[in-house]
Amino acid sequence: MQSHARPPHKFALRPLYLGLSLTFSGLSAASFSALACDPPAGHLAATEGRIEVRAAGEGQWRIATPRQPLCPGDQVAVRGPGRAAVVLAQDVLVRLDHNTTLTLPGSAATGELKLPQGVVHVISRFSRRFGIITPFVNAFVDGTEFTVTSDDSRARVVVAEGRVRTGNSAGELRIEAGQAIEARVGSAPAGITVRPLDAVAWAIHYPQVQHLRPVELATYPEATRQALAAAQGELAAGRARNALDHLAPLSAVDSTPALAALKAGVLLGLGQVDAAGALVARFAPGTHPALDATATVIRVARNDPAALETARQNVERNPDAPAAQLAYSYALQAARQLPAALEAARRATALSPDAPLAHARQAELELGLGRAGPGGDAARRALTLAPDTPRAAALAAFALLLTGNTSAAAADFAAALARNDTDPLAHFGLGLALMRQGQTEAGRREVEIAALLDPANAELRSYLGRAYMEEARSKVAGDQFDLARRLDPGSPTPWYFDAFRQLREGEPLAALYNGEEALARNANRSVLRSGTLLDQDRAARSASLGAAYQQVGLAAPAQAAAMNAIESDPASPAAHRLLADAYAEVPRFEGARLSELLQANLRQPIGQWPQAPQFVMPPLPLFDGPRAISPDEATAFFERKPTRFAATVGGGSHSAMAASALLSHAWDQGQISFGSFDYRYAGLTDTISDTHLAGSRLDARVLLTPGTTLLAEARHTERHGGAQYRNLFDGQAPNLLRRNLNDLGRIALRHELGEGDEILVEANTQRFRELQKDYLQYRSQAIGLDINSEGQERHRTRGLSALYTRQREKLGLSVGATTARLSGKQDIGATMALSMDPRIVLDITKLPTRTLTTDRDTAFGYAQWRVTPALTLHGGADYVRFEDTGRSQAERINGKLGAVLRPATGTTLRAAVLQGVSGSRYDAENLAPTQFAGFNQVFDDISGTRWRRVAVAAEQHLSDRLSGGLEASWRWLDAPMVDPGASNGYHLEDWKESLHRAHLAFPFGRRALLSAEWRRENIRYEGGNKLVRDTPWKVDTDLLPLRLWLKTGRAEVLLEHWLVRQRASQIASTGAESDARSTFTVTNLRLSLPLVPQRVNASLGVYNLFDRDFRFHNTDLNGAPRVSLFYPQRTLMLQGQLHF
Repeated sequence: MQSHARPPHKFALRPLYLGLSLTFSGLSAASFSALACDPPAGHLAATEGRIEVRAAGEGQWRIATPRQPLCPGDQVAVRGPGRAAVVLAQDVLVRLDHNTTLTLPGSAATGELKLPQGVVHVISRFSRRFGIITPFVNAFVDGTEFTVTSDDSRARVVVAEGRVRTGNSAGELRIEAGQAIEARVGSAPAGITVRPLDAVAWAIHYPQVQHLRPVELATYPEATRQALAAAQGELAAGRARNALDHLAPLSAVDSTPALAALKAGVLLGLGQVDAAGALVARFAPGTHPALDATATVIRVARNDPAALETARQNVERNPDAPAAQLAYSYALQAARQLPAALEAARRATALSPDAPLAHARQAELELGLGRAGPGGDAARRALTLAPDTPRAAALAAFALLLTGNTSAAAADFAAALARNDTDPLAHFGLGLALMRQGQTEAGRREVEIAALLDPANAELRSYLGRAYMEEARSKVAGDQFDLARRLDPGSPTPWYFDAFRQLREGEPLAALYNGEEALARNANRSVLRSGTLLDQDRAARSASLGAAYQQVGLAAPAQAAAMNAIESDPASPAAHRLLADAYAEVPRFEGARLSELLQANLRQPIGQWPQAPQFVMPPLPLFDGPRAISPDEATAFFERKPTRFAATVGGGSHSAMAASALLSHAWDQGQISFGSFDYRYAGLTDTISDTHLAGSRLDARVLLTPGTTLLAEARHTERHGGAQYRNLFDGQAPNLLRRNLNDLGRIALRHELGEGDEILVEANTQRFRELQKDYLQYRSQAIGLDINSEGQERHRTRGLSALYTRQREKLGLSVGATTARLSGKQDIGATMALSMDPRIVLDITKLPTRTLTTDRDTAFGYAQWRVTPALTLHGGADYVRFEDTGRSQAERINGKLGAVLRPATGTTLRAAVLQGVSGSRYDAENLAPTQFAGFNQVFDDISGTRWRRVAVAAEQHLSDRLSGGLEASWRWLDAPMVDPGASNGYHLEDWKESLHRAHLAFPFGRRALLSAEWRRENIRYEGGNKLVRDTPWKVDTDLLPLRLWLKTGRAEVLLEHWLVRQRASQIASTGAESDARSTFTVTNLRLSLPLVPQRVNASLGVYNLFDRDFRFHNTDLNGAPRVSLFYPQRTLMLQGQLHF
């Protein structure tokens, strides 16, 4: 694993930025009172200490009020210890340090702030010239982030992001991110060395650790005790300046260790790090546990590697000191030991149960570990002790947000900010809640304010970039991700979000590189997440990689990414959705694909894009753009929106027409969606039916309680179609028409038990109506016969399945059961006629109606054990009872063993031995896991087929260079077949199947990729009874698709060239054996162009570009009409898509 720099500034605020960030939202504008100016030039966003405002043209300074609006030319001053934040109308945010005076621009047309003295940190997205004017140097920018310091002798500018042009009468100098200048009287700006992190040390949010317990307060005189109690109350409420005022009259503060520690914490709360450090340094290490604890907080902020050891020694010397335990929790968190950090916080609350900040710290870590219940309880205990504690109020609101109560969470965040507007966590939480409610601009502004209040926090920077993405501000978002990477080189978050941005911008190769970098850094999030949650993060990152693979046409790597994601987190909806898409082109995997879609749908959070109804079909050419997994699903934290709509319309040659629409509305506790689609394509010949695929789906889900979701679904699909290819053998019966109608009703329940435990239960009922018509001709010199046969089946099924999953850092378990009952009837008839005009009917035959019943019950259990980070062992078994009355029955236990080895970064080896019994295609859609150790275990076989499978695979990724993989598997089948000599008319016969795949990908920079894939399928009958007649008993198929993906400007081009070779053998009804072979090529071209980014897209597809004529035998046993893998004639298709 690649090593990375240790991330700086790991404080209590940060677990929430990653651990609890469920989805985005935005800020509500302040309601301003009547103003002398309209509109206002800006407003105060946060105030700490004594903040004064002087209106333009007036001589009197006035005490500022929270969220006070400001006019052009107004002056803002921070008097003494304190800080302030100003939001200007020109999309500029300014943070003021103590003893700072700032003059706003005199008009909306200018962007010049005047800084006669003090320190400001500026975040500017101003589209015109913007600058800071000081007595010694002026700084002008075009969208950047920087810090300016001005005093009586000099001025400094330090750039964190973007570019700044600095200058005065003596000269000019341009500086970029990470650079700084200094200017003095009469001298031009000159470069100096200053870390941007050091330049904003005063603006960082520092946690509090010292709290005097009642027994300690009792040792002081009454007046001192009252002053100390008042100071602690003000500090807990976030009013550090007031706390400092209460301590000022106490002469013994600076000389008494416990009181000095309290004052140092107050100074940190005001951003005066140097003063706090100097006060602590007056005392020798070990003098008092609270002093050592405060020193630890400062060391953690400065990324000092000695912080953990210092904190540990302090706890060893003073195990009963709450401050020591709290500081130890911060040091443990910075060392990526989050569970241990939580234990230290719990010890602190046990030692000091009356300390609200200790309970708030415990709440923070509980929520960071995904424990909404315990986290909310701890936050409420803190509020009971001190109702004005802003951090506890924000954490309690986060607990509501985590459980889906967005409206209540937004109200509580706003209430917390009304009491104290200086906590970045409350601003961040309000931003998330508002953006989830669809208020994107307001939510982004709140996240900006949070970043302004804690500018060195890399995670906040990543989330700010993600908020900019919601406004389609890709460049600004990318700048934030770059800044986050500089602040914390070890964090995976900016790489992950940047990969998402590049996917949305149509840059999948860049997304692949950033996605790999995010995966390499995933373990670094242990500073923010538990081991189980890290697995979930790894799954999300793998799914995001899979989305990039799909975009460039790499199906095999997408499938491998999906398998990796499910191994890391079996409950990831994006991973199951990705695996379903990867199964789409593999023959006899349709049942597995539908089951994966079911699991993805049941786990999908409220507010995300619902599954479109066409997903129940194998890929449709007019819908394969939107059906590819979207980045939204792979980054589910942010994609909860109240209302969503998508539509696709298209058409082309050979009467191709298609349309789809999907509408969804969500609220805090539920979501309802409806979608419909229709696709038509002309038949291969005039005598073969056109293909017509259509369906509708209504889906509703309700959050019954936090963690419990009820789902209801109603679905109708229709499939009409005939033969898709010319048969490999002459004389085979052409299938003129198949018509399948299906109605489904389902109700399901998902219950999250917490910490990686989950229960899924679903019950469904379905109705199937199927019609098949075949036409055969027999010709001789004397006579010609036409035989038309027709079969109709009507089925009703009832299904019930349940799944329990338990995911831990080292062990994963899946246990469940399924049951299915089918009842139906089958009618078969045939008409024989002479081939002449007029047609003479010789015979009409109708067989007796046959009653069909099938029962299938299964119980299964699977376990995966992560022996080492490089080796995972898989084991499991399932019990199957299958009975198809009059045909086949089986009852057996099937064992499974597998292993996954990752000996080096980018290398994955898999192997498995497994067995099973295939059920009916009518009950294939259930909750039983479809894959084991990375290999599929659900096949579209003849009902009741017993099988055994051996499989091995290897994957190798070399970052953004060459990548490839190989998979080989062999399956031995005992399949029920018609045998007139058997007592029940059926007999088990031996078949053997081989499925092999290899792939290579060669990226050329970030805008071109060449890939090659080889698929080999061999299926053959090995029975000795020669029961297979008039259909191939052996088929060898080799597929070699070559793909070239290009990015040209905004457009994407995918060119694929298929080389196909197929050989088959069959025995005629007369007993004569014959062979046939076919070799052909098919070329497809697809061009995609975003007309309005993330909103309107257009694509043009040309299939079978050179109009090749070919023969092909379809080995898919499902039999339902679908879009063919290869088009039998040149087909042009144009489509447009709308999303919002």
